[in-house]
Amino acid sequence: MNIEDFKTLHLVTLSGGGDTYHKLVGPKTFDWFFTEYDSTASSYNEKIPGDVAEEFSAFDANWKQYNKNATIHVSVGSSDNDRAIQSVGKDFNSASEACKWAIKNGIELGEEYDGCSY
Repeated sequence: MNIEDFKTLHLVTLSGGGDTYHKLVGPKTFDWFFTEYDSTASSYNEKIPGDVAEEFSAFDANWKQYNKNATIHVSVGSSDNDRAIQSVGKDFNSASEACKWAIKNGIELGEEYDGCSY
């Protein structure tokens, strides 16, 4: 899978500490943000699902070099934001830059996620 294979991508905007980050992520990655928190603990290490890991690889073939176990740390009450922060996508300097890139490449923009970076 390559980034050009996507028909739809989703815009993620994360802001905090005076910085704002924008990235486009695949549909399975976006849906994963909203999956159920699967622990009774206040936080835990969560395995990245295989279909999401496949999408990560479309954006960065080397992402597993810095996440060898394919896990992320999530906390109760912020698991969607934790997943959004740690997801792999195509980075942009602005939302308009991301939109222009998608239009130029014939990719539809789906839903948006606005979260915090910390």
